[in-house]
Amino acid sequence: PAAREAEADEDLPSFVPAAEEEDSLAPSAELYDCEKGCGYRGTFDDVELHEQTCKYPDVTPPATVEEESQEETLNTAQLDLSDLFNASALTNLFQGLQHQLKHQQKRLGQLESQTHELEAARLAHAAEKEIWEVQQAELRHELERDKRMFDRKVRQAVRDSLGGLHVLQNELNREKGMKRLCAYMTDKEMKVQG
Repeated sequence: PAAREAEADEDLPSFVPAAEEEDSLAPSAELYDCEKGCGYRGTFDDVELHEQTCKYPDVTPPATVEEESQEETLNTAQLDLSDLFNASALTNLFQGLQHQLKHQQKRLGQLESQTHELEAARLAHAAEKEIWEVQQAELRHELERDKRMFDRKVRQAVRDSLGGLHVLQNELNREKGMKRLCAYMTDKEMKVQG
């Protein structure tokens, strides 16, 4: 029987008296209870670590929704009554709530700041995109204009070259005509003399 009691004692968690527990934690640390109901209390990380190895016997049969709500009401009433008579618990609860509220307000401020930064970045990106699209349209327009101008210059150069060739052809034809005329006149003169 003594061995069984020793084993049972090993299975149950070791409790830290409330006064020692409060002294060992930082004044701003938030306290959490073990959800298995063993009574262990500590910081969030400590309680999570404890719950992984907690051997508190959880042998209660699953309760119906009605029983759970009745039990919750009773537990809440008991907690409320016991906390009403414990000034340090109320102070700790109030300080914890104040700390939580400040933390949430700070986090909300950070989130709002991040939201403003993201919105500003989004607007800047949208403005840059719009500017880029305008620049692309202008560049496309300039390229099309330059291409039309180049094509016109090429056509003009071809026309000028063809015009020059036409002038040369006319001069060449006139020269040939003059040579023939000269040759004809020379032949005629020779016949008249001969």
